[in-house]
Amino acid sequence: MVTKRSQLQMMFVRAQGLQEEGRYSEAERAWLELDESTPNNAGVLTNLAMVQWQLGSLDKAAMTSKRAIEVGPDMEQAYVIYGAAAEACGAVGDAITRYERALELKPGLPSVVHSLANLYRSQGNLDKALNYATQMIAINPKWAKGYDVLGGIQLARGKLGDASDALIHAIQLDPTLASAHGNLGMLKAERREWLEALEHLETALSLDPSLAEAHNNRGNVLVSLGRLVEADAAFDCSLKLAPELTDARFNQSLLWLKQGKWVQAWPGFELRWQTPQLAPFKRSFEQPLWNGKKCTKHTLLIHAEQGAGDFIMVLRYLPALREHVGRLIIECPKELNSLIKFMPGGYTCVSFGDELPNFDQHLPAMSLPGVFNTKPETIPWNGPYISAPRYRIKALPKDKMINIGLVWTGSVHNPTNSERTVPLLALEPLLKFQHCRIFSLQYGSAGDEINRIGFKNKIIDTREEMKDFAATAALISQMDIVISVCTSVAHLAGAMGKPTWVMLPRSADWRWLINRDDTPWYPSMELFRQSTASNWVTVIDRICAKVKRLNGGISV
Repeated sequence: MVTKRSQLQMMFVRAQGLQEEGRYSEAERAWLELDESTPNNAGVLTNLAMVQWQLGSLDKAAMTSKRAIEVGPDMEQAYVIYGAAAEACGAVGDAITRYERALELKPGLPSVVHSLANLYRSQGNLDKALNYATQMIAINPKWAKGYDVLGGIQLARGKLGDASDALIHAIQLDPTLASAHGNLGMLKAERREWLEALEHLETALSLDPSLAEAHNNRGNVLVSLGRLVEADAAFDCSLKLAPELTDARFNQSLLWLKQGKWVQAWPGFELRWQTPQLAPFKRSFEQPLWNGKKCTKHTLLIHAEQGAGDFIMVLRYLPALREHVGRLIIECPKELNSLIKFMPGGYTCVSFGDELPNFDQHLPAMSLPGVFNTKPETIPWNGPYISAPRYRIKALPKDKMINIGLVWTGSVHNPTNSERTVPLLALEPLLKFQHCRIFSLQYGSAGDEINRIGFKNKIIDTREEMKDFAATAALISQMDIVISVCTSVAHLAGAMGKPTWVMLPRSADWRWLINRDDTPWYPSMELFRQSTASNWVTVIDRICAKVKRLNGGISV
């Protein structure tokens, strides 16, 4: 005679066997039968939750694992499934809480430690992520995935040497680990070692073509290498695999902007606030975003984003905005305040940190070109839109010397600053023309380099005069030419209509387009592009040749 206990044991073994064989639908039915026969059995509920998870029924898995925890609060595997269901639904905080409870019940669960390292990394809590990644390696010193995760976290922390060591070790342990090759590709890209970066990313994709992030990162590397058609295809691959991958859509929009496909690009460009780089800077207001429609009874707030140069570039849209809204409020860095107040139009201007007046709608400044559906051929230009305010600065001698303003680097906070910076020592040939006076329009501590490399008698340091952008504009107004890298001074000089020569890296910012030495943004501007990455020699040679032909500020 078969006892009820024996029958339940047989049902349990059968359900377990079906699950081990991968016959998940049959296994789910078997566990459900057991749940009916032995209600509120924590072990049965945990196994049922597991098979529901394996079937992709996340809601069912979450409810069943929650039931298992209610009747068996010490079932660590139920917490693992409950956490995994939350992670899959994007509920990162809940997933972390549940996983950490599982570890309290049973320390050292490898999959849980792995998940916690990745979740804390996704939250930007790199210290806790590093702690869990270190635990992964302690649990199994030969676990290639552990070193891969550790390398990715060190990369996010900016510890490139430590990241490299960990990722190389991961690949030594498992040369087929696609994610480690992908992370190493990102590290090489961070070091601007583009060809090696491409090699590792392509290895990753040969091992696992489904890695959407790797396709996206490959696209970025190809852009930097100037292989734009291939880059576009890479972004397409990424988005086909993961249509929700905001980074890939935004990066593709930057490529299209560079290619002049602006109408096509603007919608993707608006996704910038969803990217890891810019999401922390997104402004949250109760008032809605302006969509470009006329609202002549409303007050519109235009707020600057990260770069002063960006903001100067889009100030040209202010007169058009006047025709669309009742009142304009401009929020900007304090250094730009006096310059904007001097513009025709009498704009209300407030500095960052000051209390904002009442407004009805708002718009980030770099959204203006998209709102006006701007194309390269329709960029607004009705002549210079910024002029130098009356500002007490020392007047320059009126003689036949050519006054040249010089800027060789930008803000150190810009992640591409190393690429756009021209070493001051490399500009020495420019300092040898006896008919020229060179004025540094360089902001901040970078100007200390003048004395450090012995150029004190060759370059006039104007930092004491440059209290804000209005003072800089007053200096620019006395220059015959401004020679600058891609930074705010170049935009200011261009907006003033001053002859401006911009030195650009091989992979320049999207606004400068490609394969042209002029720009539709500023008619008085000329672009001098690198022919090969990191090589400024030909750029400086071309500039010097042009200076040599100048006589009294006029090209001959």
